[in-house]
Amino acid sequence: MQKGACSHVGNCKVFYVENAKPYSRLGLIVGKKVGHAPARSKWKRRLKESFRLERQGFTHSLDVVVLVRGKSETPSLNELRSMFRCLASNEKPSP
Repeated sequence: MQKGACSHVGNCKVFYVENAKPYSRLGLIVGKKVGHAPARSKWKRRLKESFRLERQGFTHSLDVVVLVRGKSETPSLNELRSMFRCLASNEKPSP
């Protein structure tokens, strides 16, 4: 089993590990405690879009899993992009 890393950003817990593929992958876990279906979909859409926009900056291929916990405002696209930018530069994202 490979060892990865984990970091927290607001209501998001981000797990990531390098993979052997030539591209990075994203997994999302957005539970019912986050809110009703439109709220969960909004989280997923923003996470997918921010990952898509920042994926080119990754220097190595990663498997990234984002776990969203509890009710909160959906963060802006820029906030989520900065989270993925930190992963690309191997920094720990700031909470």
